[in-house]
Amino acid sequence: MNDRIPDAESSHCLENFKIAAGRTKGDFYGAVFQDTDVAKWLEAVGFSLACYPDEVLEKTADEVIDLIADAQCEDGYINTYFTIKEPEKGYRRVHIEKETKIEVSFAAPAKFVYANPQVRADSGKAAIVRGPLVYCLEEIDNSQNLPAIFVDTDAPLREEKSDLFGGIVTVKAKAKKIVESSVSDSLYSGQKPQLEDIELTAIPYPYWNNRGEGEMLVWMKELRP
Repeated sequence: MNDRIPDAESSHCLENFKIAAGRTKGDFYGAVFQDTDVAKWLEAVGFSLACYPDEVLEKTADEVIDLIADAQCEDGYINTYFTIKEPEKGYRRVHIEKETKIEVSFAAPAKFVYANPQVRADSGKAAIVRGPLVYCLEEIDNSQNLPAIFVDTDAPLREEKSDLFGGIVTVKAKAKKIVESSVSDSLYSGQKPQLEDIELTAIPYPYWNNRGEGEMLVWMKELRP
């Protein structure tokens, strides 16, 4: 958060807010959605403080919240990328005449994203995103033992409209999975597991755990040649 992790790529997100707030000078760094790092950090801090009160951490969070408020535009808009880099491309003000209908469509094709190898638990893994939404696998759609799945990131993703939850877009992916019957019953074995071809169904992460208990997985092992 404060760019203090050795050898890790700089987030620069707090610095972006300081520049947008006029507290310092400089250029924007990162992706257009870099501000979300701060939102995720504040969410994590809220959970932590609820269980483990910490005056120093709470003070730091209050300072970050004040910084966000300072960076917010007078009309309520806040996105440090546009504030710093392209202020003319922020909000659009449109005069609406009576019975005028406006439709806005944003291209947000599903794609794979890959973890930085410094994130040890997710190194060599991939996740599916579609626009701002992270997708996940659930046991109800993909059967048990989700960690036995190896997703094929070279195969194209396929979007499919679903009636789930009033209408969502699911994402289909090609993968292989360990055939459990090909594995010895012993804890360890010299027997190499066999793999079978499967199709995965991924749903937007906010909807998981609404269809009964079961496994859930975001970061999937990447299938290697």
